[in-house]
Formats: sequence, structure tokens, C-alpha cells
Amino acid sequence: MVKITHDHDKPEISRNFNNKDNKGYSIDGQGYRLVRKSNHPYALANGYVKEHRLVMEKHLGRLLSLDEHVHHKNGITNDNRIENLELTNMADHRALHNVLDKKGIRKYDVSLVEKLYLLGFSCRKIADELKIGKSTVASYIKELGISRPRNFRRAI
Repeated sequence: MVKITHDHDKPEISRNFNNKDNKGYSIDGQGYRLVRKSNHPYALANGYVKEHRLVMEKHLGRLLSLDEHVHHKNGITNDNRIENLELTNMADHRALHNVLDKKGIRKYDVSLVEKLYLLGFSCRKIADELKIGKSTVASYIKELGISRPRNFRRAI
């Protein structure tokens, strides 16, 4: 069992580092900051853990499970301030990225999705029309809380 301490999000400093400038941090290909924590149960094979996960673990006082995801609200992958992080699951995290662009702004016109849905178009037809995923359309509809009347007939 890993104990969450005040320095949970700090790297372990090893005397074996070849690069003296490394200081236990690295940046991966997607811009995520990695922290050297070879004793962490979810460390990668190279002994690093994504810093945003460590920051969230420290905040919660427990380890994150593998099915818990940490979302960067402003889309900046190395901005690991707790106020920029949101704990989510894979499905909700994927839906967030389908709906928002890198700056956190909606990619698509929600009112158009609502209008087409209320006209009787299926999620699939709306998705095809707007060139977006069916799950994105379903997320909008759920978020808007809209539903069709019980005796409603779908458009062909």
C-alpha cells in the first residue's frame, strides 16, 4: 500500500541519472509532464507517472484506480494545478474531448443538435449531417435534458 504524503507529487531523486538536468522530471510526446516514481503501483515501465495523476492523488489522499481519468479543464497538458484538473471516467472524459476544443470551447452548435432532434432526426442522422460522433450527439441531448413527446413520430 502506497502512503500518500505531502511530497507525493515530487520525484524520487536517484544518483543514477545520467542527465544531471533531469531532476526526476520528463515530458512525453503529448506534452504531459512525467515524474520519476518507480515505487508507484501504476508507474510506467520506465518508472515514471503522469504528474496530473499524482497531483489528483495527493488532493484526494488516495491512489487513483486505472479506470479513473484526470481531465485538464483548459486543455493545457502540463498545467497541473489542482483547480485545472477534474476527475472523471473514460467515457465521460472521451465525451468531454468530443464536445470541447483545446481551449474548452464547444466545437458544435448545440441549438442545431436540439432543433434536428426535435424535428425527429435520429442521433445517427444528426451525427452524419454534422460530421460528428453519434456519442457526441447523445451527450448533447443528455446534457440539454431534451426529450421528444411520447406520441412523436421520427422523421424518415
